[in-house]
Amino acid sequence: METVDLNDVSDIDIAFDVVDEVDFSRNLLKCRGGTHTIQKVVDSMAKVCVILTDYTKVVHRLGSNIPVAVEVLPIAVSPVLRRLVALGGVPEIRSALRKDGPVVTDLGNVVVDVG
Repeated sequence: METVDLNDVSDIDIAFDVVDEVDFSRNLLKCRGGTHTIQKVVDSMAKVCVILTDYTKVVHRLGSNIPVAVEVLPIAVSPVLRRLVALGGVPEIRSALRKDGPVVTDLGNVVVDVG
């Protein structure tokens, strides 16, 4: 399988992705990984996007079992945290398990979990 830069392709035939929660209206929540933005770009470029899940991920309301992940530019962490609180959320910077500091995405951004 060949890996290419997204800048070198105009579209993608098919993308496969997984979700962490899905509601009965087929709204999806992706939260656990560290490639949120990249996955969304790839999925949006695909002619067909196949979402893989199972019955354990079905919920009545998104965010019921897991916090909502927000990918944040490092220079904007404080203002974004303040805004999330103002919106009624309880934000927490996701900490890495095996290193000091926050989880950093593939794009160098910080992941904030909002309950």
